[in-house]
Amino acid sequence: MNRSSLALVLLSVLLLGVSLTLFAYYGFYLRGLFILEHQEMKVDFRVQQGIIGLDADTDALHFGTIAPGGSSERLMTVTPARDARLVITFAGDAAPYLSVDKNDIRVVEGEPIELNFTVTLPGNMSDGNYTGEAKLYFYRP
Repeated sequence: MNRSSLALVLLSVLLLGVSLTLFAYYGFYLRGLFILEHQEMKVDFRVQQGIIGLDADTDALHFGTIAPGGSSERLMTVTPARDARLVITFAGDAAPYLSVDKNDIRVVEGEPIELNFTVTLPGNMSDGNYTGEAKLYFYRP
């Protein structure tokens, strides 16, 4: 086998490997063979020195106004439609300050689970509005 044939075989094997990887990731992953359901919930809070504010709306995770160095919590109840593994991630400029008390856990169909979301701010936090998303992924168990 000459060099050009060997190079062609190696290139073909490489392209086949990349194609199979992309198919496995995008084909299986997005068609729900791994993810059963994906939900996103908006998150927001305001940082302001000397003011404590509440926001009781339930259409998102509104944490209200928090002073630098402070924290705020919101409780959310989730009732899964099927057995799954629940993984929660955060996005946006609020993400570094967000946490949840339970993550990467098994949930059982019809059994409510309470999730406690917390915003914890450093003492040197700049005033302003911060937004993001809490992303709940329900994977096959």
